[in-house]
Amino acid sequence: MLSKCTFGVLLCLVSAASQAALVTSESDARIWQGARVGTFAQLYFGADTQANRQKVVDNKLLDAGNFDAAGYVAGSLIKYNGTTINGGNAATLGTHGSSRDQPNVNNGADQGTYNYDYNGIGAKFGGDNIDQHWIQTDNVIGNTVWDLGFQANKAAIFNSIDHGPLPLEAIESTVYLSN
Repeated sequence: MLSKCTFGVLLCLVSAASQAALVTSESDARIWQGARVGTFAQLYFGADTQANRQKVVDNKLLDAGNFDAAGYVAGSLIKYNGTTINGGNAATLGTHGSSRDQPNVNNGADQGTYNYDYNGIGAKFGGDNIDQHWIQTDNVIGNTVWDLGFQANKAAIFNSIDHGPLPLEAIESTVYLSN
């Protein structure tokens, strides 16, 4: 089971080997919510130098930011912020919603904004699906638990970042796995 996940984390069982499209050049010009390869070099290696940007590439710290959910099975949220979920949508529990700015989709006025809504999708629905829906947990170890349907010693975590600043927003998730 997995416990303690923060804002916008999708928990998935990997049913087939996969790898994200990794950043392969230290001079990649893309900007991730205001952060460049050099931003990550500064954070992780102390300075924005060509050598440190290369370390970002060599250590595979960045990917293209798009995730194909085909072939993955979501875990089932069984406990949310200390409350056991007994079926239903758990719509009244905690904070949950949907991101309006989706990758690879023309989102009209929301394009590139990272806008999101707090809505009544419910903790169970938001926590059980691999999609744009999110839940926010209380950060208490053991208070939010997913059942992956099997015993495991590895888990795949895919952050869904709906706002900056990067890279800080990308590293706020903590996950524990137990048999």
